[in-house]
Amino acid sequence: MAQGIRFARKVSIKAKPDKVEEFLSTMREKLYPSLSREKGLRRIYLLRDTTSPNEFVSLTLWNSRSDAHAYESSGHFSANTDLIRQYMEEDPVASPFEVEYHTISPALPPPAARRRPRAVKARRPAKRRRS
Repeated sequence: MAQGIRFARKVSIKAKPDKVEEFLSTMREKLYPSLSREKGLRRIYLLRDTTSPNEFVSLTLWNSRSDAHAYESSGHFSANTDLIRQYMEEDPVASPFEVEYHTISPALPPPAARRRPRAVKARRPAKRRRS
């Protein structure tokens, strides 16, 4: 198991088909910035079903069960659900998980270590000098 990551929460969400973009925008701009400040939260993933594009899974990894439970019992989960309720077909379903194994492939360096390709600026042709 990776050091420190011991607990996960999976939240299954079904967005209204005509509200998917609003749902995604609210998740990115409001919900996840707030969630990312929760004590003990290590990682956040939003997964989209490839066969049902309005179905999502929010997967969060926590330091401990108690950190995840504190988030839910504080009322923050309910408040975050209220932020997206108007875009959902039904209430989200949250499921707790103990992390049995977690690793990052050594074949792929962490994102910060990867080099991004630089944008190549178009070069202007050199001005011809008049003789």
